[in-house]
Amino acid sequence: MTRLPGVARHEATGELGVLAATFDEMAERLQAHEQTRRNLTADLAHELRTPLTLLQGSCEELIDGNVQPDLARFVDLHDDILRMRNLVDDLATLADDDAATTEGTTSHQPIDLAATASIAADRSPPTQRSALDSMTSPRSSSSSARSTQRRAASFPPSTTPAPR
Repeated sequence: MTRLPGVARHEATGELGVLAATFDEMAERLQAHEQTRRNLTADLAHELRTPLTLLQGSCEELIDGNVQPDLARFVDLHDDILRMRNLVDDLATLADDDAATTEGTTSHQPIDLAATASIAADRSPPTQRSALDSMTSPRSSSSSARSTQRRAASFPPSTTPAPR
């Protein structure tokens, strides 16, 4: 994937490195999606502006008496209206599809990270659990683990999307 400005690259290794790389890829995809959305909006504005300008010019010609109203002119006006109608219908379909895919997908609520980590540790295989216990146990001899626990305890509960 192409490197986008504003997305930092992390040098972490192991599971943390995989997590950081995955998060970076997600951020890049989100930025690319937003750019695509902006381009689509600009393209739609351009595509709607053209038939509107033609309709406006044709109506002004008729009003000013510069051209005679005839069947061919009204057919041209009708064709421009149909082209605009198709563009608007396509835009409405895109908006409906977008709403259907994003509606209700995120709901934020406070969670207790310590309880969540405890549940995850309980569900992990015994070999991973002993490694987790040594990092999170208050009896751990590692001052680094105790320092990490103190820092984590000082943070307020996190807000994350609720599971669906």
